[in-house]
Amino acid sequence: MSNSIKVKPEELGAVITQALKEYQQEVADDMKAACLKCAEIGASDLKVTSPYRRHKKGTKGGRYRSGWDVSVLYESNSTIRVAIHNKKKPGLVHLLEHGHAKINGGRTKALPHVAPEEEKLAGMITQEVVARFKR
Repeated sequence: MSNSIKVKPEELGAVITQALKEYQQEVADDMKAACLKCAEIGASDLKVTSPYRRHKKGTKGGRYRSGWDVSVLYESNSTIRVAIHNKKKPGLVHLLEHGHAKINGGRTKALPHVAPEEEKLAGMITQEVVARFKR
């Protein structure tokens, strides 16, 4: 089947403009889908790689590890802003990632778990966008 259409010369500019707008929206939708997919993968990876504190038998543990979630901060026709955050213990992320001072002096050991995931996601989103454009 052919994808050709008959167009009068005076309508050619409008038809090309319409086709480019449709392509632009298709590309924007693909990029937004790639961002959301990578953010979901990042949140699920952080649920696995985050530090876990074991508690005594019968008490709850792992609230920090299970608290990772994805939020869409802003979305328009062409852009999207997505945040991966810890909804259960938001203030603990920085303290665990970089370490902190103890009450009686000294510092706790830093447990970097967000920075490696951030680097991995930067490469992953690039690969995902390139793969979607190759179709």
